[in-house]
Amino acid sequence: RQAFYSSKEWRKVIPKVWRRDNAQCQRCKISKNDTSKKFHIHHLISFKVKKYRAELDNLILLCADCHHWVHSNANKNSDFKIQEKDIDILGDLIERVKS
Repeated sequence: RQAFYSSKEWRKVIPKVWRRDNAQCQRCKISKNDTSKKFHIHHLISFKVKKYRAELDNLILLCADCHHWVHSNANKNSDFKIQEKDIDILGDLIERVKS
């Protein structure tokens, strides 16, 4: 993971996520300007799927608290997660948007 997070590809997409999401958590809507909380960039499709790791449409900005919630058992509806069975459908949509 560390090698990817140090890559040019990742460093190039980070500011795009921050800009698109207006430096605001996409779950609780808290702004980076209004808090000292840390923020994370979350992969909707698991990081394990290499093809979408740096795709802007697969990334959202979350505050650390919300990011932890997304990956917790409290997230019973799997909000902010694309299920494995839906990856091909979403992947096709992403490819169409890019073309």
